[in-house]
Amino acid sequence: MPRPTELAGKAIGKMKGLRHGLAGHRGIMKRLAEEHGEVSALISRCEKADDGATRQELFTQIRLSLLAHAKAEAEVFYSRLEEFAETRELAEHGADEHHEMEDIIDRLYTMGYEGEDWAELFDELDSSVRDHVREEEHELFDLAAEVLTANELDNLEKQYIAAKNMELHRLQQWAGTLRRALRGAARGSH
Repeated sequence: MPRPTELAGKAIGKMKGLRHGLAGHRGIMKRLAEEHGEVSALISRCEKADDGATRQELFTQIRLSLLAHAKAEAEVFYSRLEEFAETRELAEHGADEHHEMEDIIDRLYTMGYEGEDWAELFDELDSSVRDHVREEEHELFDLAAEVLTANELDNLEKQYIAAKNMELHRLQQWAGTLRRALRGAARGSH
């Protein structure tokens, strides 16, 4: 059963998607805005967490969400927007920001969750995510709505969902393999 805070994150995402829908954004743009709201709620919860175990649990969710989102977004949305002169530069910039966020995520993943160093780097991730979302939702989405048809936006959403689900599956398999390897190494060191 989902926790109340998880439900709140989903609700925040849906409200953000609704706002974008009212602004004329649909399909993939509405989906991305919903996910931005959900991950923002997770980031907020993680920032307020005062123990390493809670931070680790929330960061695991944030990491999976951001990595799968970034990969699918670049593969489906940005690749299409790079075909248009009006959106090419912003799409390439968005992809560059994804790489910067992935670097921060990788660094956070290898650190302990208790220290100030982790909290400071997590704040950097939060700032990067917020900047990326602001640029994407307030600049790129409006231009994308001009170059893509409503039907294309809806089709891109379907492609995005499929690509994201594949990436989530890949990331979860990788995490399972890593956990098994670490357990095996721990047993071998006894």
